[in-house]
Amino acid sequence: MKDRSLLIVLIITAAFIFYIKPAQEKGEQIRMRLAVVEAQIVAQEAIKKGSTEFKTQVATLGKTAASNESYVYPAKISPSLALVDLQDLLKNIATATRTEIMNSTWGEPAADVATGMTRIPMAVMLKGAPADVDQFLQKLLYGKKFIKIERATISKIQEQQLAVNLSLIAFKRAGAL
Repeated sequence: MKDRSLLIVLIITAAFIFYIKPAQEKGEQIRMRLAVVEAQIVAQEAIKKGSTEFKTQVATLGKTAASNESYVYPAKISPSLALVDLQDLLKNIATATRTEIMNSTWGEPAADVATGMTRIPMAVMLKGAPADVDQFLQKLLYGKKFIKIERATISKIQEQQLAVNLSLIAFKRAGAL
């Protein structure tokens, strides 16, 4: 009987060593691989979500850039045509604000390689009442084109009249000069 009990214990031990324990280890390896795969799936879903958000942001920025493009003169027009348009813009603002352009001069357009823009300089002398000059400057700064005022001097010429000298720069995309 002792031999029989010993044989049964030996068979159970051998079965455990050769079949059950390897199956448990294999099951544990499968569970670990499954956890790794699940973590990879979660990471890929996060990347996919981030990619979708990135594409949405790029599309939004593209729309913003396209709408902002109208604030500078396009590369396809020459600087001289941009200058003519700038002069017309200033005349229209002056008419709308009851100011008078006394004199205007312009400088040579200069390409800025770092920004991809061409700077179109212009100097303007105008006169008007203080409130009208203020309106002129407001319309100039918040108008249809991005115009930088580099320098401005204001002097009083009569009781209710100001003379304003402005150094302006308009911008166009670099291209034909």
